[in-house]
Amino acid sequence: MKRRAFTLMEVLVAVAVLALAATGTLRLVAMSQRSLAEVRIQRELIDRSRALQVRALAGDLPSSGREEDLFWERRTMSQELLEGLWTIRYGLLEVEYQGRSLLLCLP
Repeated sequence: MKRRAFTLMEVLVAVAVLALAATGTLRLVAMSQRSLAEVRIQRELIDRSRALQVRALAGDLPSSGREEDLFWERRTMSQELLEGLWTIRYGLLEVEYQGRSLLLCLP
């Protein structure tokens, strides 16, 4: 009974295929980690912006300020409608957090 072993070429091809699969898996993991970090930052920006919005609506927020790495600026805007017949006034709250910004409209 003859035993047939793998040739060197077959072993090299198998190792190359495994290396490609491992490299692809590691890249996917790294991309997932970066995406998850970005989602966390965006969620933190939205949560903290909502808290600032509540404070602004309650009248407890200065027109500009900073808390740790969160910056904000509140402006009052007005817009004429129907050729000046009506004028609406509203506020804009611009929030910056870790290089990202969000603009909220306040009634």
